[in-house]
Amino acid sequence: MFFALFLLCCAACAVFFSRRPVLLILDGPFVVLYGEGRLKARSFITGLSLFRPVKTVLLSDAIGPDGVALAAADRAKKPYAALFPGRYREGAELYAAQRPLTHTIVLLEPGIKAPPTGDRPEGAGNGSFGGPGDGEAPQGYPRFLERDLRADLYRAGLAAALLAQDREGLTACLTGPGMGDTEKEAFALGMAGVSGEVRYISSELELPPDETLAAAVFFGPAERLFMRKAPYPVVLFTWMDLSLAPDNVAVVFDDSLPSLAVRAVKMAALDRTGEGPAASIPASIHIIQKNAGKPLLSLSRQKPPENY
Repeated sequence: MFFALFLLCCAACAVFFSRRPVLLILDGPFVVLYGEGRLKARSFITGLSLFRPVKTVLLSDAIGPDGVALAAADRAKKPYAALFPGRYREGAELYAAQRPLTHTIVLLEPGIKAPPTGDRPEGAGNGSFGGPGDGEAPQGYPRFLERDLRADLYRAGLAAALLAQDREGLTACLTGPGMGDTEKEAFALGMAGVSGEVRYISSELELPPDETLAAAVFFGPAERLFMRKAPYPVVLFTWMDLSLAPDNVAVVFDDSLPSLAVRAVKMAALDRTGEGPAASIPASIHIIQKNAGKPLLSLSRQKPPENY
């Protein structure tokens, strides 16, 4: 029995390492803030979920598009997929042209939209997810993946409402790039039923006094939050290592490439050329139960209403 299990494990490992890998294209500053150990653990989990090896490509800050494409090409000859952050979009486009059989995916920054089909090079695939297909995979152009900020802000509103319901005071929402009127409407919808005031601010310097806050949502930069411990519960949008965050953080929305890799690759596998819009993907949600409690455990499954 033991010998049979051993042979089965060996066979599974042989199949696993024979499959085409997935590349995660990252840079030094990201790895430092994300955490090297955390990245290794996330890559391992991603590999198990996709049942194929995951390899990271670590780039230099000052590298150009040609260098980005070359670094990815040197890491694996025929990868199954290569995931690029939006800041390396030009390098991803070069890489996709050189590796048309690889699923090249670009995770765009919050608020950035995929280019219209008509703006893409002649002969290149649509590169969008989920459009009406003709059965052929897009060739020679990246698949663009937009952030689903509407879903994220709706869920952030639900979380803030639950955190603030037993506390007196207002709820502050620190805005940031990509948070427009549509996203504010989604947030307000999630906050519906909360009697306290909701105040939007554009800078941490505009935060009301601690004693007046029932909860706060940090969608934009939150440098000061990481330097102090406030008494109110916080919903935080960040991909930074949580060991750096203060203890009052209750919910974290993580939109990092490693955290979204599994969903992105699975979406690419189902992709077909079409005229549909680029797909959007919400952030991964991490609930810190000691600060949030059980009512928030179903937060990831909540979806904003289709029409409002």
